[in-house]
Amino acid sequence: MIYLFACLKQRFLNINVYRKEIDSKIMIAESRYLDSNQERYLRLLVDISTFKILQAYADGGTIFGKERLGPIYLNSLEGIYASINEGASINQALQEVQEDTLTVSLVKDVIRTLIQAETFVCQERGFATSKEYSDYWEDVYRGRCCYYSNLDRISRTWDEVASEFNREHLLFSRFGSQHLYDIGKLGYLIIGNMLDTVHELSVIIKCNRQGIIEEVNSDLTRVTDKICQEAKDFCKHLYGKEAFRLSKKETANLLGSNEGCTHLIDLTYDGLETFSQWWYTKKF
Repeated sequence: MIYLFACLKQRFLNINVYRKEIDSKIMIAESRYLDSNQERYLRLLVDISTFKILQAYADGGTIFGKERLGPIYLNSLEGIYASINEGASINQALQEVQEDTLTVSLVKDVIRTLIQAETFVCQERGFATSKEYSDYWEDVYRGRCCYYSNLDRISRTWDEVASEFNREHLLFSRFGSQHLYDIGKLGYLIIGNMLDTVHELSVIIKCNRQGIIEEVNSDLTRVTDKICQEAKDFCKHLYGKEAFRLSKKETANLLGSNEGCTHLIDLTYDGLETFSQWWYTKKF
């Protein structure tokens, strides 16, 4: 039996995308982040028909002490489109806060969530049917993850998945958590969980006292299609790696890259990042 000696670090993230009012043509995307040292709030107002960012606002700071981020308005994001094709424009707009890596990360997380919420307003975005929107994604995202790299093998299309959800006011939600535990001479446990409107995943990573990954256990409870389960097989490629040194790109490559699960890659890296943040501040 494994006894949890101490919780060394915790991180929580919640993102909700909803209409400003029931019949509103404006969406609000809100992110709330909290860890053992700091907290952050981010809000984007977005025009549904164009997906243009109308306003971006951030607030927060350290939990202890007087260091505060804001409140500040991220005016450089106004007029930018919250789209999968606007990565360069978004990065340029974030130059003014590039040293605040948490705010930059949250903006990108919120935009990714907005893109997922687009499914439920696709006709307001100009698509005749949800099937037309699904076909569009098969074109632009082909070869980008396990699901879209194996469209000839899937059991259901994206519009068939989305039809299971009735969305009117609240369009999309995501919740993620990370916990790092000291388990004594056995090493460390990194426990990550992610739930959103469509997905439910968990990852447990065990490291020895030197920070070397010894075990990885992932569970994809809810996914787009059964083919996504195949992405779990890549987790064994993490064995023997130094958890505190892996970059996001290295993690993605180890977990299958375009044949892996994007959500599993993100969740796993969030756990490794949690470990790294603690590792480099601990006293050896």
